[in-house]
Amino acid sequence: MAPESPTIIYNFGQLYLAKGETDKAIESFKNAIAKKPLFVKAYDAIGEIYEDMGDVQSAIKYYEAAHDISPSNTDRLITLSKLYNRAGETDRAENILKDAVSDVRQDVSTSGHLMGELYLAKNENEKALEILVKAYKKNPSDTSIMQSLAEAYRKVGQPEQAIEIYNGILKINPNNAHAYYSM
Repeated sequence: MAPESPTIIYNFGQLYLAKGETDKAIESFKNAIAKKPLFVKAYDAIGEIYEDMGDVQSAIKYYEAAHDISPSNTDRLITLSKLYNRAGETDRAENILKDAVSDVRQDVSTSGHLMGELYLAKNENEKALEILVKAYKKNPSDTSIMQSLAEAYRKVGQPEQAIEIYNGILKINPNNAHAYYSM
């Protein structure tokens, strides 16, 4: 007997993913979407799997679907921008961040984070650092902003500050694999 609830099907996908069974996880997430076409978390989960597998185009497809449903997720926008850059679509990468910035101008930390990512993508690292420092001061516990700030510090040749930020991320989230990897 198969479960009917999209949430339960999604959770089975998470279990398969934890066991390393990515094909079964993707199938579960797709089944959850079939039952609930606006299930954003399932689209994101599939996008993340494809991103981890290095399948940039498939990752973009699923992140774009999630973005169409819920366009205000900052982390997803940044991920999409980075994927567009990896796919050689720098104009799309820049445009998605510019559009997002105009949508969130009232939220200084979010718009600053997006602008900082935009400058990082264009290798304007000093500008990125300046904006990301301001975003961080407005929201010092946002690990996504901290991650971008640490990257900016690394790109301008200030690894000590980057490590300090990564350590701050680990104080907030001790299991942040990206922070460990980056250090």
